[in-house]
Amino acid sequence: MSAANGNNLDALVGRSVQSPNVYPASAEAMAAILALHFPEGTILDVNYGLGAFYRKTDRKVTGVDIRPPAEIQCDNRSLPFAADSFDIGVCDPPYKRGDGQKYEGRYGKAPKTETQVTWSYHATLSELLRVVRRGLIVKVQDGTDGHRFHARHVQIAEWMKTKTGLEPHDIAMNVRTKLAPCMAQGVPHFFQNGVSFWLIYAWRSKNPWKPVRF
Repeated sequence: MSAANGNNLDALVGRSVQSPNVYPASAEAMAAILALHFPEGTILDVNYGLGAFYRKTDRKVTGVDIRPPAEIQCDNRSLPFAADSFDIGVCDPPYKRGDGQKYEGRYGKAPKTETQVTWSYHATLSELLRVVRRGLIVKVQDGTDGHRFHARHVQIAEWMKTKTGLEPHDIAMNVRTKLAPCMAQGVPHFFQNGVSFWLIYAWRSKNPWKPVRF
């Protein structure tokens, strides 16, 4: 890593909420992850949205989504790229959002159930694993319908382990400290709310995947 990248990472860590891997906003988390783990290489983000992840970095990103301002509009389950076209892949599929209508204009129709959210990760990651050469950055938010808790960061890590043999190379987090706990019939039901996990995967080669070791 260059001295400039190191200094940038130090500044971002200094703004961390609780520790060097916990950040108050996605853009700060992404800038730190790129500086530490992927200081070079081409980036493909298949849930680009408005590009909010990249407001703290000047890295060039190829954005894919179902509408502008993404550079390429397509379904992220069927990407128009050849195998191994990019170095790093990024994904953050839509979450279940009530009836889904509030954000439909920006992100399209949201999944109706937490299980459907998890399935969307499986479909998206299958394509990303095809088109990226070096690693993945996967933002994951656990979910609950008020009665059942879905530890999605665990579910996705287990799916990746089964699919590739890889475990996360590193993990970072966003913490939204002012979010209320998950409620069911007006009673707090779960601790977990407002925490997003960034699962970071890196490998030396593909087929079979060889994890980076230090």
